[in-house]
Amino acid sequence: MQEDAETASFLRYYGRVLPSDFNTGEMMSVCPGEGSCFSPYKYGWAWEAKIHTGFSADNFRGRAVVTKHFSMGRLSYKESYVMPDDRTVYTADTAQHGGVFTKFVASEAQDLSAGELFCAKLTQLTPAGGAAHDSRFAIEWISMGATDDSTIRDAIGINDPFPGTTDTTQHKCHKRDDVQNPLLTFDDIFDARDVHDSVADTGANEQIANDVGHNNGRCAAGYTSIRTASKPDSYECLRLRQGMEIHASRFETRRYAAYLGCTTEFSHVGGISYNAKAGKVFMAVSSVQGQTGGMEANINVGVGGTDHIKLAPNTCGCVFSMSVTDSSVTDMEVLMCGTPKAEDPDNNKCQLNGLSNPENVAMMEDMDQLLISDKQEGNRRNNAVFVYDFDSKSLTRIFTAPEGGETTNPAYWPDIHGNTYVSMVIQHPLTVYTNGRSDWEYRTIGQRQIDNAYTGYLHFKRTKAELESPVWHAITSPKGDDKHLLRFSQAVTWGAMELQVKHNHLSRTGDSFLRMQMFGVFTRWVGS
Repeated sequence: MQEDAETASFLRYYGRVLPSDFNTGEMMSVCPGEGSCFSPYKYGWAWEAKIHTGFSADNFRGRAVVTKHFSMGRLSYKESYVMPDDRTVYTADTAQHGGVFTKFVASEAQDLSAGELFCAKLTQLTPAGGAAHDSRFAIEWISMGATDDSTIRDAIGINDPFPGTTDTTQHKCHKRDDVQNPLLTFDDIFDARDVHDSVADTGANEQIANDVGHNNGRCAAGYTSIRTASKPDSYECLRLRQGMEIHASRFETRRYAAYLGCTTEFSHVGGISYNAKAGKVFMAVSSVQGQTGGMEANINVGVGGTDHIKLAPNTCGCVFSMSVTDSSVTDMEVLMCGTPKAEDPDNNKCQLNGLSNPENVAMMEDMDQLLISDKQEGNRRNNAVFVYDFDSKSLTRIFTAPEGGETTNPAYWPDIHGNTYVSMVIQHPLTVYTNGRSDWEYRTIGQRQIDNAYTGYLHFKRTKAELESPVWHAITSPKGDDKHLLRFSQAVTWGAMELQVKHNHLSRTGDSFLRMQMFGVFTRWVGS
């Protein structure tokens, strides 16, 4: 695995220099001083935050205690959802193409420090190449083994203090030649061979290699061909080293899932939520794309890796619905998709009254409604938050961000001191596409850039619990100067009552708050 721009940039952020090959332990010899060693296996884990609600000698109201959970696997975490059994956790792996869908079952309820990890294998039940909104899949769960946080943390081989500890005396980097506690590397887990080396006659396959990459994805005997990305040359020939099953399952979760035959083709997976009344898990997929390793029917069938998902492309994305039995997902179909359209003068490429690259979902249980937020993929000038009503099967726009802004992380609190809240985040508002995705125009006020992210919330006074679903007053797609504004639904009709909706700003990147810290600004590194 050679140096690439993304990895080099990542290391420069932490003041490191990346040599040509980071699979070996040699890179650690360039780390300047004790306690500054870099290991990719320290990153990519799930975090759990516990918020204190009371007061004690050691804790104050609102204090957060954060725990890094190694037992849940290492992925590109977008969102994890804990089911009502307090043991089962579903995770969205937000790879561009090549993502995996995982299920973690904790050994004990309300304790995510140990448990068994599973990866999903999908079987398409509808014709290959069909539209996503007509698709159905069966889901099989393949075990990746059980372990606990401490076992995986200790296997990394670095004694940096982790969250929950204050001991800095052991802040020491162990290099590969330190036999007492060597730094874990990819080569400790997998024996990897270049696909060209796995084919006896590379010359005879030169044209195939040029066409589809890596000599048609063929591997030597004893090696498994996998693909966990969408690039034509992203095939790998891997052989698991003896006794490294658990290490592979946690440190190389996506690769090991592919190695076991699970589906690694999900594209731009976002949020996950659960409707207890219907017994359904919902998952946002921002874009149904990818001919080489994604969710489209694979143009290189048989060229390494899997081709379990074979759909027609939908650049506006979909929200998928999954049936649940005893907290376990059993199948998958589409709740609804966005609809592509010809680009208009405002750069809208998805139907305005439908979804445009859904990124997050959040269930409002007592309303029997689902919040769905847009992602900024260049397909909509003003991204929105919609409400999907399960009774009427209708979609209502309740919020739009200033042009270029991305609506993310909607959350719902039904009753806090008699008020109902819907919170959300707006990323990079008032940024405008001027030439597709490659050219951004940033608007400024004086010397201050105003594309900073901010959080806020809608709220209304709750009078009583109603048996029927509320009706949100819809807002239209913005026009003219309204495209520069934050806009939201003004009222909710619930039963016989019309309830006024208000919006409040909470915090913006750069705002000062408690103890002179800055919201959304990196100030210092704490733990790992």
